[in-house]
Amino acid sequence: MRKFLLFTTLLLAVIAVACSTLAPTAPATNATPRVLETLRFSLNGPPDVLDVPRLMAIDTLKAQGYTVEQTQFADQNVIVAALLKGDLDFGTGDTSFGLGGDCQGRVT
Repeated sequence: MRKFLLFTTLLLAVIAVACSTLAPTAPATNATPRVLETLRFSLNGPPDVLDVPRLMAIDTLKAQGYTVEQTQFADQNVIVAALLKGDLDFGTGDTSFGLGGDCQGRVT
């Protein structure tokens, strides 16, 4: 019985010490603000039901402070070319165009 009381007292003491550690301090207010960049998306035409996930992602990015630019293209070849050139960050289109660029080693 004595060992049980000693063990229980020791366990409570360890828990009390562990719970009494200081909480982490808040970051300094003079920290450098994060630079938010502009993200460029392509559009294949007027938005429809298939674009809902992309539009939700764009709304979330805007809410987080990013600037989002959307450019409409008439041809998917132009979208792939813009992605390869670095004029777009995110593009939508047919998978075969992306695979063609990947096979040529241009898309990472």
